Amino acid sequence: MDKIAVVLATYNGEKYLREQLDSIQRQTYPEIEVYIHDDGSTDGTLEIINEYVKNKQSKVKFSFVGQSTLRYPQCFISTLLSIPRADYYAFCDQDDVWFEDKIEKAVKAMKRFGNECKASLFYSAVDYYDSNLNYIRNARFVNKSLPLVGAYSLQSMLVGGEALGLPFLVNNKVRDLMKRVSENGKFDFKDTFIKIYCAACGIVIYSSKPCAKYRRHSAATTLKMNPAGKIQRAINMAKKIFLEKDGLESIQASVDYVLKEHHDEIEEKNKAIINAFASPNSIIKKLKKVFWPKRFRLRLIDELGYRVAFLMGRI
Repeated sequence: MDKIAVVLATYNGEKYLREQLDSIQRQTYPEIEVYIHDDGSTDGTLEIINEYVKNKQSKVKFSFVGQSTLRYPQCFISTLLSIPRADYYAFCDQDDVWFEDKIEKAVKAMKRFGNECKASLFYSAVDYYDSNLNYIRNARFVNKSLPLVGAYSLQSMLVGGEALGLPFLVNNKVRDLMKRVSENGKFDFKDTFIKIYCAACGIVIYSSKPCAKYRRHSAATTLKMNPAGKIQRAINMAKKIFLEKDGLESIQASVDYVLKEHHDEIEEKNKAIINAFASPNSIIKKLKKVFWPKRFRLRLIDELGYRVAFLMGRI
């Protein structure tokens, strides 16, 4: 049976960590080992981790990798590259709650649609919850007309397909890719880069069925990137598109890196869109993107916002 390595990064997570670890213990898939890196916690996080590491009755093995201050996302990538080789790898936050069949469904989808010779990514929708796990909403990228897609397009992933690492399951080709990326000094590349590279050069498998409860609270590292409320999200998106200097920098940097370092791996059908979004952003490229024939986003208001951003040269 394929072995799954779960990469978990913690930092002062004592309030929610047990719920997450318990949800991993309840996974229906049996071959799971969790590798935990702590980023310098000063609360009771390490004591909680030690309890689970010592629990010999758990079907899930918990291993403590070590403690050092690396910050997000390097804490994840460094851990991913330091652990023993597995068949697939999943990223895990300290404050969410996984559905019991999260890993099992992901593995089945990867076995059905993935390819060991190509960078393959499975990811799914998640549901948003507040700090007390009260339901707020589903993810904006959910396309319920496509319950399980074996080849999600670059068109859908480039500025859409909300890049959340928590529903990711990737194969060894992605791990090898991140090793090369890290050696090239791109320590800030993770979710956005992985989804764009896999869509352009490999395989993206998508499921609209949620796999986890994505907890949004004031201490969450990614709160500003993925606020829970509709109004806050609209404001955040408007700021990212129109106001913040580097609001779309991760997308631009990922496209430029893929074109420069992996030009020969880009599938022929994706070369036109990669070239259109790569630097430098000429007037011709702006117009190409503004009048691109297919939609980038599910919601019309999002689509219009990005088309204006293309015209402004924001990406």
